[in-house]
Amino acid sequence: MLVPASHIGYFNLLQAFSGANSQWGFQAYIYNDSIYVDAGAAAAAGTTFSRGNWHSVKMIVDLDDDFATCFIDGNELVSYQWSKGSFGTGTTLKLDAINFYAWDGTSSPTPNTGGSTKGYYVDDLLYEQVTAPNEPLNLTAVINGADVDVSWTAPTPAPTSYSLMRNGAIITNT
Repeated sequence: MLVPASHIGYFNLLQAFSGANSQWGFQAYIYNDSIYVDAGAAAAAGTTFSRGNWHSVKMIVDLDDDFATCFIDGNELVSYQWSKGSFGTGTTLKLDAINFYAWDGTSSPTPNTGGSTKGYYVDDLLYEQVTAPNEPLNLTAVINGADVDVSWTAPTPAPTSYSLMRNGAIITNT
């Protein structure tokens, strides 16, 4: 995604598409060389997003596990329970649409001081259903003082990474 200098961008993923009555699962505002997202909560995360440069934006929505993650340039920006929607109040577990919208800069999460010309570019868009990898085998968790030692045998083929969660929150990634 490329947002030209002095321009602003916005896109969202809709859990349920129904015109003005659609249910938002995720939304992103790009301005002031930053990106801010509503993902499970208002203004859930933000990071640098220099305008005038191409950026990789990747969304993974796992409907089987009710979990979503947004990556910017290969770095995790936010992970959350997908059904909670943009603001954490939703209950819809589906993905209907992507909305590339010409946002006018109003109602931004922080003051917009870096231009308000609408426009951005999207290239190499891929929307695909993938099969989840097999779960790890021989999972054990052993209490060791104030720590919990976790071990497992990776399945074949082995995933490229794991996320360890407690009560719906990511504790660490491997």
